[in-house]
Formats: sequence, structure tokens, C-alpha cells
Amino acid sequence: MLFAKTLDRDEGKNLKIMPRSKDRMLQKLALYLWQEQSKSLSTNDLYDWFDDYLLTVNDLIINTQEDRNLLFTELHNASLLVRDDSHYRFSHTSFFEYFQARNIFE
Repeated sequence: MLFAKTLDRDEGKNLKIMPRSKDRMLQKLALYLWQEQSKSLSTNDLYDWFDDYLLTVNDLIINTQEDRNLLFTELHNASLLVRDDSHYRFSHTSFFEYFQARNIFE
């Protein structure tokens, strides 16, 4: 599976978001984008979404603002998101659709 291969490339890096958590987070982001009828978020909107998301999960350890910043950096650097100008989107429509479908079946 392409998603698993993408996560494998990050193996050995000292990442704070484990693959299962990243998968769940990207599912929720895809759902949010679908609900907003959008395919991208501005940097500020992604920050806001991420802060709201962090309030709903208990598998990410956040003790300091630095922890939060590291997690956010991983979200946009070590996931399937790309930045176009000042907006973030999934790197390919198929990833966006894949994570939307995962929301339906899980």
C-alpha cells in the first residue's frame, strides 16, 4: 500500500507522531476538508484545525508549546500534505479520497 510505503520512509526518524496516530489524524483532516467542501486549508486554518484536533485525542503527548510545534511540523512536513502558496492540501487527490473512505469504514 502506498500510504504504508510513505510512512516507511520516515522510519528511523525521531518522530513524535506514530504511524497509527498519523493515519487517524489524516482521516480526520480529510473528513474536515470534505465537510468544509474544500480541498485545502490556509496555514492559519490548518493551525486552528490542528489545535482543535489535539483536544480530541489522547495518544499524542503534549506537555509544552514546543511539543505542539513539533507535532504541527510533522503534520505538514512528514505526512501526505503539500503546500501551494499559503495553503496546504493532500499531495494527491487519491490520498484525500483514501482518507475520506477510511472515515466511512472505521
